[in-house]
Amino acid sequence: MSDYEELIKNLRSVKDTWQTQEEEWMLQAADAIEKLMALTAADVAPVVHCKDCRNCYKEDEYTLWCQGRGSPAQLVPPDGFCDRGART
Repeated sequence: MSDYEELIKNLRSVKDTWQTQEEEWMLQAADAIEKLMALTAADVAPVVHCKDCRNCYKEDEYTLWCQGRGSPAQLVPPDGFCDRGART
């Protein structure tokens, strides 16, 4: 059980004995944490950095050319990326 799940469980177990507004806010915070934990990861497409792509070739230490974007080859940064890349 994660720390957040344990916190939520403990807060809910003493819910009926709460007397102050601060304690009610704690329960609301626990509910918010619970909802955040239930969110799924973003639906994103995988990308490949240019420096790791088989469509790129190095001219020198700082110059990368991409052939995966059509002709002619384009100059790209090593930390650049696209969804058309393929790992080497």
